[in-house]
Amino acid sequence: MSVRPRKIVGYTLLSCIIIALVVVCIVRWNAWFGNPPEQPYVPQAAPHNIVLTYNQDAASQRIISWRADTIVKHSSLLLVGKQHVEDIELPTPDTIVIFPTDTIVESRSGKGAYYRAYLYDLEEGEHYRYQLCSDSLKSEWYDFNVSPADKVEFMVFGDVQDNFENWSGDIFHDVDSLFSSADFWAFVGDIIERPTDAYW
Repeated sequence: MSVRPRKIVGYTLLSCIIIALVVVCIVRWNAWFGNPPEQPYVPQAAPHNIVLTYNQDAASQRIISWRADTIVKHSSLLLVGKQHVEDIELPTPDTIVIFPTDTIVESRSGKGAYYRAYLYDLEEGEHYRYQLCSDSLKSEWYDFNVSPADKVEFMVFGDVQDNFENWSGDIFHDVDSLFSSADFWAFVGDIIERPTDAYW
């Protein structure tokens, strides 16, 4: 007599699980498999969307990538370091010029020229400044420090899935102001979903 109620409970649980899975699939279908239209875009001609990341040796190597225009142009990265650079005229006579690799990336709404410069032999504890050049157009000067390998601090974010104009922009600003000593941010998920500026 007890077998039948167990079967009923089992079938009920199985039905609930199936219904829950169907509801989740219906709600998330577009997020998983949808391909919403992209607004047309034309990248700025000057270097922008700049990202500084670690290379294989975190103590002495960095990669700097950026986008500039829709065609590949004569581009370079100017690097100044191994000195106090707060009150000097930039670039200096000992500025290092690094020529990046380049590629054109096309999407459904446009194309952009992307660049990547590799920095090697950086010194632990040193302060560096860099500027990106695309023909006659230049970015502002940016700074970074090479922290000693045993004193690295970083922030970890989940899969944000939001554009910058929503709540994530405020969170990033708050984190940056509260934890400005972080050497890098790690994203567990996509750092950018689409090439349009709303996601940067």
